[in-house]
Amino acid sequence: LEFHLEQLQQGNFAFAVPLIHGVRELRDHLAASDPGKSACLDEFLQKIISPKTVEAIKQLLDKKKTVDWNALVDFFALLGKPALPLAAEVYETVPEAAAREKVLGFILAVSRDDLGGLASLAADERPLLSKAIIGHLGGEAGKKGLPHLGSFLGFRTKEIKLAAIQALGEAKDEIGNRILLGF
Repeated sequence: LEFHLEQLQQGNFAFAVPLIHGVRELRDHLAASDPGKSACLDEFLQKIISPKTVEAIKQLLDKKKTVDWNALVDFFALLGKPALPLAAEVYETVPEAAAREKVLGFILAVSRDDLGGLASLAADERPLLSKAIIGHLGGEAGKKGLPHLGSFLGFRTKEIKLAAIQALGEAKDEIGNRILLGF
């Protein structure tokens, strides 16, 4: 695991991605014949997306001026839904708008069927991501996204609350109007 984290800190996703693929294949192969070993491999896969992984990627972003964002998003895609908190954490630190859009694309794609989970990634400490999520819930997600905009009632950051209010106002929907009364 330590070697894996070192590779992430160096931005060597070419190592990390095949490692995860290999562990998953081995786990699937052992699932029927040796459930105990399969469970150990599951534990290892869970450790790969631990807070240490978040720290390793943050260190990479702090050290490197150039990051292969496509490789990072591919790494996130390989991890799937468990990588959402990590992607949300990283989103605010991405310096380039185009790269930030790639990370957001991953977040939205994985959260497509879980708009409540998407809304839960928003936080006062993540204004850029929060506003992007509001834009998605109020726009592309359609009427399904409106009820989730109510989760922004408790936010302290004015610009996030204003973005939610604007999205609800533009929706011109009864559900949106009821949520607006809460603001």
